[in-house]
Amino acid sequence: MYENIFEYQKYDMEIYKIKNKLEASNYKKLVSSMVKKNKEIQDNKNKMEVEAKKLLAELSDCQNELEQGKKEIENLQKSFKNKEINAEELDEKSKKLSTRLNTISKKFIILQKNFENMNKAFADLKKDAIAVKTNYKNAKDAQEKLEQSQKSVLDKLEKEKAKMQEGIDKKILAEYEKLKQDNIMPVYVRIYNNDCCGGCMQKLSTSALAKGDNRLVCEMCRRIIIRE
Repeated sequence: MYENIFEYQKYDMEIYKIKNKLEASNYKKLVSSMVKKNKEIQDNKNKMEVEAKKLLAELSDCQNELEQGKKEIENLQKSFKNKEINAEELDEKSKKLSTRLNTISKKFIILQKNFENMNKAFADLKKDAIAVKTNYKNAKDAQEKLEQSQKSVLDKLEKEKAKMQEGIDKKILAEYEKLKQDNIMPVYVRIYNNDCCGGCMQKLSTSALAKGDNRLVCEMCRRIIIRE
């Protein structure tokens, strides 16, 4: 009664193994890794663009303040020349203005350095983006090539498996497909050593064995155990 489902399951297991192998390939992992890396790069790029705009605004403000300071110095000198202020007032105001402009100049230099570092970081980020794009393409192409190499094998297995469905009891097949959807593979196993599940090797209860049924359900892994 269960021989056909066991044979059917063999084909399914082969398909299952091949698909799992393809899914777990290093190429597939690299593709996923590059997608994640690309997102990180884009996020960093967006953050850096915001920071760059802020730096440019601060640089512009500093430059405007320095230019305004130069005009104030020129106005002071004109005022002194026109005798609107005396030498003592010129000296006092010039010192205050010079101190303020010196502070602004230092800030401007720091901002320029930060902007240079930002440009370098942008350049490095661009290189990383190019490398990620290349690695993604190479890994994706390699994964597609690997999948293509297994396509004929999978197609053959699927056809052979489909042929066997007619010889399997519909209830047994429905039960099989339901448990398979719960990621229980293999679904049907032989009893091991007359008292253990042939899937997880869990020892079956004495009460379950005493019933004498040729079909048991493992309490541990939910597999269907056949003893004939």
